[in-house]
This record gives sequence, structure tokens and C-alpha cells, in this order.
Amino acid sequence: MNAGSRLAYAQARLQARLSRLPTAADWQRLSGARTLAAYLEEARATGLTDWVRSFSGLSQAHELDRGCRTLALETAETVADWSPSGWRAAIEWVAWLPWLPQLEHLARGDTLPDWSNLDARLRGLIGEDGALDRHAWEASGLAVLSAEADASGAAPDLGERWQTAWR
Repeated sequence: MNAGSRLAYAQARLQARLSRLPTAADWQRLSGARTLAAYLEEARATGLTDWVRSFSGLSQAHELDRGCRTLALETAETVADWSPSGWRAAIEWVAWLPWLPQLEHLARGDTLPDWSNLDARLRGLIGEDGALDRHAWEASGLAVLSAEADASGAAPDLGERWQTAWR
């Protein structure tokens, strides 16, 4: 399949996925939910079912956060698979966006909270001491996010470094 037909295929798949998103009436109904359990029950009857399938009314904030990051990663990987090969690296780079706050902590030399060990993507980047594992950082392609401090001692914002590498 050439790049043009690959792009058309990806576009058709994306449009099909977007067409399943909740309608205005669905969003109105969802806005009336007063508990997480009620929201999830309502959401499962809409196009959000794939997005909420792994959550329960007992899910804690860290579980929801980790689950949403995982869904974003899976979506980026799926879209990359549909896309022309020349676009895949850029799309796969987008998959790191939900992890930028944690990556910034690691890049500054800070350790992450204990709950970070439950996130497989983060766990692969940190050593047993909870600090950044430089070898894993480089092996994952994140070395471009490392920055030397300027004369004032400030390093460029990690989001800016991510965007520069993405371009």
C-alpha cells in the first residue's frame, strides 16, 4: 500500500472511531452523574465504552490516571500502525505526551512517588532507587529530552524539548 492510500486508510479509521464518540445528549446525561460509579455506568452505554472498560467505581485517582495514559499509548500505537511509515515515528513520539510531567521530574533528578512503579512505561525508566536509569532513558529514545543548564543554571522546559524533538 503506498503512502497516499495508507493515509486515506488511517483517515477513514480515525473518522470511524470519532463517529462513535458520545452525542450532545450523551454528554448531557453524563454530566448528571454524581459518582464515579454512576458516570462509568452511563459512559459504558456510549461511545466511551472502550475508554472506561478498565475502570470501576472503586478506581483510585492513580489508577484512573495510569489507565488514561495507557489508553493514550494504545491509541497512538494503533494510529501509527494505520499510518504511512514515514509518519509513524512522529505519531509514536506523541505517545509520550501523557508522561511528560513524570519525565520532567526524572529529568530534574527527582524521584517519582511509589505509585509510579505500577506504571509499566515509567517502571522501565527508573532504577530500584526510584531515580532515573540513564541507560533505560537513552534506550527508550528519550535522550533528546535531556538538556544542559544554560549560564543561569536553568534548563529548557521539557515540553519545549519534546516539541523540538517531535518536529
